[in-house]
Amino acid sequence: MKPPRVILGAPGCGKTRRLLDHFKREVEEGVPSDRIAFVAFTRAAAQEAQSRLRRDLALGEIKAPWVRTIHSASFQLLAAR
Repeated sequence: MKPPRVILGAPGCGKTRRLLDHFKREVEEGVPSDRIAFVAFTRAAAQEAQSRLRRDLALGEIKAPWVRTIHSASFQLLAAR
């Protein structure tokens, strides 16, 4: 298992693009898209990531269930217990 990637930076510096590049590379290397988490602080950032993945990888929301806000991911994990 690879370590998690955390990218911090100011607005507009390319954080989403960089993380989505990593996401796409993992999918190309055979990691199922539903096993990759992309968490963002805002709904807008999570929705932008989902939109770009659907466009670039033809992924529907079902195939990338962990592209969400950090709060949503936390609540989802708590509900799974």
